[in-house]
Amino acid sequence: MDFKLEYTPEQEEFRREVRTWLEENIPPEMIESPGAMDNRNITPKELAWAREFWLKLGEKGWLDALVPPEYNNGHEFTVEEAIIIDEERRDFNIPSPMDLGVALGVPALLVYGSEEQKLRFLPDMLAGKAITWQLFTEPGAGTDLASVTSTAVWNEEEQVWIVNGSKQFGGGPFFTADMLGPDSPYEPMMPDYGYGPFVTEPDAPRHQNLTGFMIPMNLPGITPNALHMLAGGWRDITFFQDVRVPDIYRVGERGQGWRVINATLEREHGGGGSAAVRMPLRDDLMDIFREEGTVRDDAEAADMLMDWEIIEQIKRLFNTRNYWMRSEHIRWAWEGSQNAEFAKSERYGQQDRLLDIVGPRALLDVWDPLTILNGRLEAAQRNAQGTHAGGTIEAQKIVMGRRIGIGRHVRSQAHAVA
Repeated sequence: MDFKLEYTPEQEEFRREVRTWLEENIPPEMIESPGAMDNRNITPKELAWAREFWLKLGEKGWLDALVPPEYNNGHEFTVEEAIIIDEERRDFNIPSPMDLGVALGVPALLVYGSEEQKLRFLPDMLAGKAITWQLFTEPGAGTDLASVTSTAVWNEEEQVWIVNGSKQFGGGPFFTADMLGPDSPYEPMMPDYGYGPFVTEPDAPRHQNLTGFMIPMNLPGITPNALHMLAGGWRDITFFQDVRVPDIYRVGERGQGWRVINATLEREHGGGGSAAVRMPLRDDLMDIFREEGTVRDDAEAADMLMDWEIIEQIKRLFNTRNYWMRSEHIRWAWEGSQNAEFAKSERYGQQDRLLDIVGPRALLDVWDPLTILNGRLEAAQRNAQGTHAGGTIEAQKIVMGRRIGIGRHVRSQAHAVA
């Protein structure tokens, strides 16, 4: 049933090189470690290793192999090589530094950043040297991002922006000095930049009152706090109090912030797709089924497993289509939100499906000796509840409707993407 891409002998040799490098650079204790299964369990040691491994991937240009070489530190890859890199990386369950810059900050900088900003930020982000959080959601503005209230006020005398407000869910895990304690052998592990919109034109109409910024997170007045999440460990809620930000960190023109962040949202809504056609969790569960049968060893459970297989294949096709569109610089319309809506809607049934296929052991986490697949099923069910991230299901339907002309005389156009 799986769709197989055809590769040349040279490309298969490249695959072997990538696989060998990953196996040599990932210690066994990091594969499917507690922190890899769920970052609520991540330790300072695991996060420090994840940051170092991110640097190694960046040195090879593998964090985003489709970015032009002038911004990817001279690294250039074919689309086939980029797919191979992503496929092989996907096979390893390892701790993550939770950097959102490569996937979400880079697209906006490529479209709206000045050439000076591209050369200032992108090489370090794509080399793994700069960890970036996404400063979008606020306590009163989530899916409706146009309602953000955090402000950036231009101070003519000091020639800086004075930033105030709060942002949440933008990054994590992290360790401040207080969290580590005085005797820890590890340094605080915090992001280098935070990227997002702030109100700069309070009297302007909605969607014309925002400006985008890439803010250094070590500036005085920035205070991160941990929010412990049901689905996936802890994230941040960060407070900004009279933070002075030089104008060089403004991305795009004043009042253009809505367009700037939509270059990110188009990607976050599924428009970038994914090159990785493998689905390790499903494949590993299939292996268990072949070896042991389902929990009840009946036809109904087997049918559910096959239903999941079909759903995953549809998701894979949506993702590979969108990845191809990105690689060919084709401006998508409704395809990104279609991808996101299908995946989010399907996740609602994942919990019952896994319970019916595996039984109660699907609820056992990584710490239980009777767990299956080292707690990955439990983590998948819990994370399946977080369908709001990147815009709710309803928001994806609205975007699709507007892009195909439902309810409006003129179809909405997709924002510029990279």
